[in-house]
Amino acid sequence: MICLIDCRVDNVLSNNYLELNLWGKPCFAYVIDSVISARVFSDIIIITESKRIINYCQNMYPKICIFSTIQRNLLQEDYFCISGRAPLISAKTIKKAFRKFSNKTIISSRSEAIVDFNREDISNYTGVEERTFNAFIISKGGMKQHSDVMLYNVPSIEAVVINSNNDFELALVLKRKQNNRLILDNAIKNEINKKNKTFSEISKQKSVCLIGHSQIAQWKLQSIFGYEVRNCGISGISSFEYNKYLLETKKLKCDDDICIVMHGTNDIVLDYTLDKIVTSIENTIEYIRNESPKSVIFFLSCMHVNGRLDRNNAKIDELNRQLKKHLKNVVKWIDTCFMDNQFGLLDEKYTLDGLHLNELGYDVLRERLEFEMRKMNL
Repeated sequence: MICLIDCRVDNVLSNNYLELNLWGKPCFAYVIDSVISARVFSDIIIITESKRIINYCQNMYPKICIFSTIQRNLLQEDYFCISGRAPLISAKTIKKAFRKFSNKTIISSRSEAIVDFNREDISNYTGVEERTFNAFIISKGGMKQHSDVMLYNVPSIEAVVINSNNDFELALVLKRKQNNRLILDNAIKNEINKKNKTFSEISKQKSVCLIGHSQIAQWKLQSIFGYEVRNCGISGISSFEYNKYLLETKKLKCDDDICIVMHGTNDIVLDYTLDKIVTSIENTIEYIRNESPKSVIFFLSCMHVNGRLDRNNAKIDELNRQLKKHLKNVVKWIDTCFMDNQFGLLDEKYTLDGLHLNELGYDVLRERLEFEMRKMNL
């Protein structure tokens, strides 16, 4: 399949957003990079009348063909057409959409299902000149009409197509967020490497293994209720990444008397449904149970936040309801609402930033766990 990258200047728009600098590169260059990284296209063709874009591509992407106008005979083939004003689309999304294609025309839409076109627009669609799609369209070559259409939901962070100054400002923020995610991914891998010895340790004494994200990883706990503590938490990690990097590789050894698990708060900021998050966390519990059948597993519910834009307490509540329903027969469930203030928010006394715990918060958490251990005569 060929890929057409639409880098034509839209004279209706107030700015040529294609060429605006977005954290060091013009907008369209991010699209080209993602298309190249996807590695699924036989040819990549850039459609543009801009001499500046042509010159940039000749210097930076010398092996890519550039056409000043679209050649209609190209559309006799199946094609993937993507807007050069969609700088946040990832190679992963492009590959997944490409693999979905069969005989239906695929048009991208936002995850929130806000669609920018109507059925009549689609049925009368005759070529890539029409801008009736969000970010990309995949179509059967030679079709004059596209009555059989499938919408492909793009992750919300990737769904911005720059048509206005506000779109560009949002793209700046989201691209920075994407870049920060890459930095975080590297930090997660580095922390895992530093903790390799901890993951493989098997204690000869009574021991507790802590599993989870930063609220676990930052807990400076040496012992609890007479048990030696092995902290296997990783800051910034989601349950999906924990499973991928530590459990699927059998890197984490579980031979402890007690496991204390906390997952969820980093999962809900990613583009996963609650069902997928619950399944991922269930996989973590199943791994522990298979590796150490006699271990007592405590699961700490996802804590509420206080004054955070990146996390929503209503979503946290729904995740906790789903998790409790699925895990209640296999773990000792600890509801963390005792960490809340009178308004149902993480109490200001216990937190550094509305998410992470301070020393007092960890003391309160330890006291509750020791209370539960005492009740179970551990």
